[in-house]
Amino acid sequence: MYDNYDRRTRKAVLDLYRDIKTIGTDSRLMIEPLARLDLPCLVVWGEQDPYLSPDYAEIQRQAFPSAYVHTLANSGHWPFIDDPSTVTPLVMEFLDSVQ
Repeated sequence: MYDNYDRRTRKAVLDLYRDIKTIGTDSRLMIEPLARLDLPCLVVWGEQDPYLSPDYAEIQRQAFPSAYVHTLANSGHWPFIDDPSTVTPLVMEFLDSVQ
């Protein structure tokens, strides 16, 4: 996916990740309403992500208290590309569990 992004798109995505307020929305306002719903959620995070700390994986539990959280030691920002043989079973097991 990254190879298909031109430089401006890469910068826009990075800006979005770094500061969600750039689009006029404070994402923290969604935490409480989402947490009350306690929706099924799978979080797969790469520990080597150069943009977003792996600490954010656990922080997702603020909005999704019952989330299945998996951090992958040898993965970066795109765990599904870096390690599809690990991510695919995680996704399939999660989908099976919520049907």
